[in-house]
Amino acid sequence: MSVTLTVNYKEIFKAETVEFIDELLEDNYDLNSILEFVDEHSEDDLLTYYVDYVDQGESSLSYDYDAVDNGGVHIFRRYY
Repeated sequence: MSVTLTVNYKEIFKAETVEFIDELLEDNYDLNSILEFVDEHSEDDLLTYYVDYVDQGESSLSYDYDAVDNGGVHIFRRYY
C-alpha cells in the first residue's frame, strides 16, 4: 500500500513528476501502482525506470491464450 495518497500527489511531487504521472495515466497505467513505486524507490527512479520496469514485469509472464471452446469453458495456458 502506498504512503502517498492519490488525492495529494500533485501537491507533494515535483512538477516534472506530476506531468509524467499524468502522461502515464493517459496511457492507462495504474495510479496506485505508480505511487507505490515512488514510495518504494523515488521520484527520480519513476522518471528513469518506471516504464521499463512495468514492461519487464508484464513480459516476464508470457501467456499463450489458446481459447478452447468446451461447452462455454475457455482454457488458458501459461508458459514461464
